[in-house]
Amino acid sequence: TMSSYLDSKVIHVSDGEYLTFRDLTRGTFITGGTGSGKSSGSGALLRNHFLQLGIGGLVLCIKDSEYQEWKEAIIRHNRKDDLIVFSPENPWRFNFLDYEMNRPDGGGEVFNIVNLFMNIYQMGQEGQVAKGEDRFWDSALKRLLNVVVSTIKLAGQDLTIEAMFNLVNDAPKSLDDVSNEEWQENSSCYYALAKAEYDETLNHSEDDLLEIEDNGRFWLRQFPSLDERTRSNIVESFLGLIEPFRRGLLKKLLCTDNNCKPEIIFKNKIIILNVPVTKYLQLGVYVQSIYKLLFQQAAERRQVEHDTTPVFLWVDEAQKVLTKQDALFLTTARSSRVMTVFITQNISNFYATIGGAHPEHLTNSLLANLSVKFFHANNEHITNKYAADIIGQVKVVEHTTSTTSSKQQSGSATLGEHIGVYYQIFPVEFTRLKTGGDINNRQVECVLVVTGRVWKNRLNYKHLTLSQT
Repeated sequence: TMSSYLDSKVIHVSDGEYLTFRDLTRGTFITGGTGSGKSSGSGALLRNHFLQLGIGGLVLCIKDSEYQEWKEAIIRHNRKDDLIVFSPENPWRFNFLDYEMNRPDGGGEVFNIVNLFMNIYQMGQEGQVAKGEDRFWDSALKRLLNVVVSTIKLAGQDLTIEAMFNLVNDAPKSLDDVSNEEWQENSSCYYALAKAEYDETLNHSEDDLLEIEDNGRFWLRQFPSLDERTRSNIVESFLGLIEPFRRGLLKKLLCTDNNCKPEIIFKNKIIILNVPVTKYLQLGVYVQSIYKLLFQQAAERRQVEHDTTPVFLWVDEAQKVLTKQDALFLTTARSSRVMTVFITQNISNFYATIGGAHPEHLTNSLLANLSVKFFHANNEHITNKYAADIIGQVKVVEHTTSTTSSKQQSGSATLGEHIGVYYQIFPVEFTRLKTGGDINNRQVECVLVVTGRVWKNRLNYKHLTLSQT
């Protein structure tokens, strides 16, 4: 049955105690300061088990060294045939627009494609506070994207970055342009509108015809009538969004062929996105965030049977590629059978990335959906206090003795009781955990907490000592 499969023992924790698929599909959070042994301790423990299981997964590379570590582990576990390295040097490509337009299970929806672009737009804005005025520009950009994608689709043309660029570039700048024959002859915008309206081979439905009429109204009346400053601001936002995809790395990896779709991960392939952010900066963030997002959506669409094999999503330095979609995805990851692993030095990294007035709310929501937590040595107060808080406090009955004495009688003792409330693990204790290396005999210490789990020692946390491999 589905439940017995989910409860299979996956990772041996200690004497007869295991982490199961059910635990791991509820998400894992690993945190520890630089050099705390999180990657060589609990990180290596999880990675080695995923590789032994023979399952597929997606690995994001923020640091240059990430690829090398995974490659060596993959070779050690005889999984070399399952490895796909997505990088500029290799032939693997993922044309995300073509994929989203033409996938068999619900592709080609204008709404979804516009949302994808708005997600990409937000990736470039992470950490900035949205003001009321920004929201106006955001919705204006969204509307423009909507009409662009709809116009190209209804003209029966391929949706490419170049087609989108040409359409907006050739749009009328004034009402005079609209009636100008020279503009009509040379404008790809006018051509797409005319093709949608007059090409009978396109077999448009009634709804399509209404949409074509709407698009025509937008391009030939509303758009050229906009105040010039307003129009150029909207166009600049649009061009700023698609420009990076028109040349260089993003064009090469994300806008050419389509031989590396996320679905191959469900066939036990391991895709390593070797476009490290430390080397490629914002371009690396784009490649990895876009692929991660479309992999998450593909996972949510897949049909899960009782014996469907889980897959994993591995994100070290997770704060670098965090999007608002991650918290949403984690709420459904268990039913999609995705074992998400987010690794970061400390919780403040998430605050800094999320930005805005109250980053702690989004961070808490994200962390609440990562049910397995490994806390390694840390000297960051917020993270250590968070760990101490979720492990919680206990009441302790303390016996007190007070003595009274007076001139008449010698001291008499009064016994009393006092209930004290104390942390099970004080925040300071996380600063003292062993960090591996020769000085600690290659032993790494961490504290494991799994939502809803009480261990054999009747505690809700487990002190682990792991040997570095």
